[in-house]
Amino acid sequence: MATLNITCKEENLGGSCRVTIGTLDGAIDSTTTKVFEDYMQEFLNNGVKFLILQFGGVKYVNSTGMGLLIKIADRFRDAGGDLCLVGVSNKVVGLFDMLGLLPVLPLFNSMDEAKEHLKSIVQPEEEESEIMEVAPAFEEMDFEEPIEVMEEEDVYPVEFDCPVCTSGLEIPKEGKFKCPKCGCYFLADPEGDVQALRLEEAKMIELRLPSDTTFIDGLRTMTRSFGREFGYSDSIIEVMDQGIDEAFAMVVRLAQNPQELCNIFMVGNSQELITGVFSGNKRFDSDSLEIKLSMKIIQNAMDEVEIIELPSGGQLLKMKKVIRPPLQVTPK
Repeated sequence: MATLNITCKEENLGGSCRVTIGTLDGAIDSTTTKVFEDYMQEFLNNGVKFLILQFGGVKYVNSTGMGLLIKIADRFRDAGGDLCLVGVSNKVVGLFDMLGLLPVLPLFNSMDEAKEHLKSIVQPEEEESEIMEVAPAFEEMDFEEPIEVMEEEDVYPVEFDCPVCTSGLEIPKEGKFKCPKCGCYFLADPEGDVQALRLEEAKMIELRLPSDTTFIDGLRTMTRSFGREFGYSDSIIEVMDQGIDEAFAMVVRLAQNPQELCNIFMVGNSQELITGVFSGNKRFDSDSLEIKLSMKIIQNAMDEVEIIELPSGGQLLKMKKVIRPPLQVTPK
């Protein structure tokens, strides 16, 4: 049975910015989420607005725990504060990325970075005034036709109907927002483009297999079982098999010996299946002809393939198969 221990301390970052720093040790899964949520709610009940969680000692987070992190971050933001995570392991960073949570939860490599982020919220730095060049007087300018001065158009606010619950929404500026009715998240960029994040409850499986082709049948069985659980068609499952088989075969070729463990994660729901393969010291972007051919096969089988450099070294090969198209936001 997993355990989770939390120790905390308070620190003044200057002015009115007081932060609570919690150090976690253990796992956040179905057996510890209640303990974790109770700790977080106690912080809020005691008036804590800014919380930094040191995740270096967290060995595992399941999809339930990740969903809980989103809810807790919402509670802190609703209270006018924020939640930051520091020292998240490569494995957990990869899972956050696979679940699409990186835009929603701020992750920092160091405690200093997290503190600076929180200080910028409480005591925003004054923007430096821009130095504008003085235009020459009209009599010094030589032109034959009138010049039309175009004013820069404001892209915000953006109005649209929520693609999940159809509620009318308005986003006033760039940033992260949530539909108050259904909880769908939206990311708004400086150009006025709004992206919907479908954070549907997902199932997650972790496999640790020796780098040996004799285990490929077990991997295929797991992939097919996973796909059928969410109602994927046989043709989709067959294509998924091809991509995941090739990724595992690539790991086998890169391994120094068959006993090296390969970490494979599958995160899926009715919308998509995302598979992540952690390389350790292996390089999926090798110039080897065999590796390049494998990557080509994987790219043909999957809808999205990405090699992600992890903060403390190693790579994550992230493969996505889309079952249903992403949510579309159409401004009015």
